[in-house]
Amino acid sequence: MNLMGRSNVELEIKSKKIDYHYSEFRMLLIAYICVYFMSPIFIFFIKSDIKHYYILLINAVFVMIFYIFIVILQIFLKLLIGLKEKKIIFSENYLEIFFGTESKKIDYDKIEMIFLRKNLLNSADIIINFPTNNTSLFNRQEELFKDDKNSIVISNVINYEEIFKELKQRLFFFESKNEKVLEYKSFIENKIVIIFLILLFYFFYKIKISICLIIMLFVKIKRYNYKINYLNNDQIKIFNANKEIYIKKNNYFFDKDDLKLKIKNVDRILLPSNLVFLPMHYKIKR
Repeated sequence: MNLMGRSNVELEIKSKKIDYHYSEFRMLLIAYICVYFMSPIFIFFIKSDIKHYYILLINAVFVMIFYIFIVILQIFLKLLIGLKEKKIIFSENYLEIFFGTESKKIDYDKIEMIFLRKNLLNSADIIINFPTNNTSLFNRQEELFKDDKNSIVISNVINYEEIFKELKQRLFFFESKNEKVLEYKSFIENKIVIIFLILLFYFFYKIKISICLIIMLFVKIKRYNYKINYLNNDQIKIFNANKEIYIKKNNYFFDKDDLKLKIKNVDRILLPSNLVFLPMHYKIKR
């Protein structure tokens, strides 16, 4: 891929020390629920002969105070870490990202996809290709990706719009007006949490009816919160309100109304794809 006539563009990468993506917030909520049902106050409520339901409210407040303390401690520790100066230079045939005194170069023709994930506090993560080593996208430290030849994560980027716009232009990702809604089916996320709650209530609290929760493990839900945009050169964009991915051809295939992604190294993500990334199989709504 060549971008004849384009001059070099240098952009500062402005980052936040602290931000959270929506998946992290969801995981915090799930952890809150688990801690709620394991707290000494809740155990006391279950074991007591006379049920005083105000105890459940006391338990909710107690767990919330505990969680606020943990989050504040986490924020304090992150604030102690200094941010390196970062910048990105778009050259004719490659881009180069600088982290303080270190840098990383990626050729445009080695880039198969770019992924943008917006965070809660108005920053975003930019991912170029997926790493060749097993990793979790919950951990967005750039240092973990610097040794991966053609992959990089730039986390908590404030000026993500101008960087991502330039990146799309360099890779010839030009959007069209041809959009369609995507349908996909998914099981309820975080099955391990449901299994944990079943075991907790059935075996520890002796609440036999809790075994009925096992039905939730097999329920599939139809969702329609993603769209597809057909780009130039057989490239596609899949997006919703918080995520967007631009994919080159040969990283997906169509079978009538079915769309399946087969992005290189996506199997290296340790967490469910639709939790931190996006689903891999869709039906196109006509």
